[in-house]
Order: sequence, then structure tokens, then C-alpha cells
Amino acid sequence: MQRWGRALQLTAAGLDAADRGNGAAVRYFADAKRIAGEAAAVQSIPGATRFDGPIRIADGVLDVFVADAPTLIALPPAAPAR
Repeated sequence: MQRWGRALQLTAAGLDAADRGNGAAVRYFADAKRIAGEAAAVQSIPGATRFDGPIRIADGVLDVFVADAPTLIALPPAAPAR
């Protein structure tokens, strides 16, 4: 649950950064995507819960929002390569 919470925080930070034209938005979104992937891979303890397998939190809501957020706002232009 902490990973999903962190992914949501980073997504919100990415949206805020993009809204301000800050190039850090791309990094926030990438970190959110990575952490959401880790969260989605967490498995329940076999036999300790009714259903074995991946733990689902807001399945189809939070995971979709974290994945789609970078496409919902204009990202600042990438910094030129040096």
C-alpha cells in the first residue's frame, strides 16, 4: 500500500511540475511508473488471505491514473542534449 501511495504522490508532483513548466515532471512520472510496477507485483501471502496472487488496490482506478497522467497534461520540452 505504501508503494501505491508513493506512486500517487509522485504522479501528483509530476502533474504539478508539468503545470509549472518544470522539466522534473518527466522524472516524477518515470519514478511513479516504476514504483507502480513494483506495487502491482506484490503478492499476497499464500493461504493467509482469501485470494492468492497480486494485491489489488483501486484496481483499474489508481493504476490507470498513474499510467495515464503523463498524457493528461502538456509536458515541458526536453532539455537539449549536450
